Amino acid sequence: MKAGSKHVPSIPQLLYHRAEYSLELPAIIGEGEVLTYSALKEKALQLANVLSRKGIQPHQRVAVYAHNSLEMVVLMYALWLMEIQVVPLSTRFPARVIPRYLSDLEIEHLITQQALATGEIARQVVILEELWEDAQSGSVPVAERTWEEENPPITVVLTSGTSGTPKAAVHRWSQHYFSARGSNENLPFKAGERWLLSLPLYHIGGIAILFRALLGGAAVVVGDPGKITVDRILQDNITHVSMVATQLQRFVDALKKTHVRLPLKAILLGGGPMPPPLIEEAYNLNLPLFTSYGSTEMCSQITATEPGAPLQHLLTAGKPLPFREVKISPDDEILVRGYTLFDGYWKHGRVEPQQDADGWFHTGDVGKWTVDGYLKIVGRKDNMFVSGGENIHPEEIELCLLRHPDVQQAVVVDIPDHQYGARPVAFVKVKHAEAVDPDVFRQYLEGFLPRFKIPDHFFVMPESEARKLKPSRKKLREIALEWVRP
Repeated sequence: MKAGSKHVPSIPQLLYHRAEYSLELPAIIGEGEVLTYSALKEKALQLANVLSRKGIQPHQRVAVYAHNSLEMVVLMYALWLMEIQVVPLSTRFPARVIPRYLSDLEIEHLITQQALATGEIARQVVILEELWEDAQSGSVPVAERTWEEENPPITVVLTSGTSGTPKAAVHRWSQHYFSARGSNENLPFKAGERWLLSLPLYHIGGIAILFRALLGGAAVVVGDPGKITVDRILQDNITHVSMVATQLQRFVDALKKTHVRLPLKAILLGGGPMPPPLIEEAYNLNLPLFTSYGSTEMCSQITATEPGAPLQHLLTAGKPLPFREVKISPDDEILVRGYTLFDGYWKHGRVEPQQDADGWFHTGDVGKWTVDGYLKIVGRKDNMFVSGGENIHPEEIELCLLRHPDVQQAVVVDIPDHQYGARPVAFVKVKHAEAVDPDVFRQYLEGFLPRFKIPDHFFVMPESEARKLKPSRKKLREIALEWVRP
């Protein structure tokens, strides 16, 4: 499918339309400040004009190295009004590595917050707070902007995959548009509703929320990524929120201690395997769950469950959303294509397409269809390893561990073994304990897995990884190699 075969309104057209017809509806809600759609249009245009004065021109590639904030959201819209390719850099990156990304991606300008600006960043730096002050001064004219190009590339999102080496995925506006449109058709998000920005804007899941809001005329509530509380949901009248497994577990634990009625209409779950007991627990609390499967390359969601899905469907990744296609290859790899598929990865000064001859992107994920047409994720092809001649998918072991009522997180990695070639090692985070009993987990797994798939070692998940939305397999493998001496 080619995006050009369907009409796509530009971001300026959508924002101006919202400012005219939804002018007093909230667009962005921050700490102590609310921007209506009319105010968002004005401030984004002011900021765009300030950026132009700083020498930032349309079609350039601009990096943003900043924490989530109301100002950062407005900045993103301002850059898109200018047809800029926004490259959001993870604030987990130390400052000393930023110059390498700027060089590799041929980035001409870096916008960062004062607190993150250091002498280690050796390119032209623009401070977000200073931009905001200039835009607020009242001396900046508000001139409307139109796009010169019908469907420009507007984001370059780094995705590390399983290798730990970031790849730079390039997306055009139409791909974000159809991603948001397909999501909103399945999971309605409309005027008067509010989505908590609980994911960082350097993740595709965070960026996708901005476009869903713009299409639906709804509001984005800027929150602290990773921290979702019952009080915050009530205080800001949140109707929609995205969560990974660890966030959902904390939320469920907190919710069980209260007897409040929540305004939530949707909890979109993704970012990795969900423990079936946790899904069941949340379902029994009558939480409005949507499970999903997505990727950076496909602009966030690919599949999702329907509103009011029964428990058996919530234990899957759902069905393909509009404007996406999914198929399983003969070797069980998940292949995807559609209006939301990215242009390719930026490498060596150009965009390198990643589709095969039929337009399919090979995700590297392994999956299968249920008898009623729902997708189940088995694991990653590149995570699979061979032990004693047998194929082992770490995700299969993780899912079994996550069925244990005391396990909140589980990651399995492989380490070399002189007898079998490789053997699995498990890291787990358990409730109400600081240690793990390997015998307990071995005995538990014997009820689900053949003996060769049961890990040789069980360790407590290091706190440095447990606090992440997505623990690093690469780092945990390094730790396992250090802790398990031959």
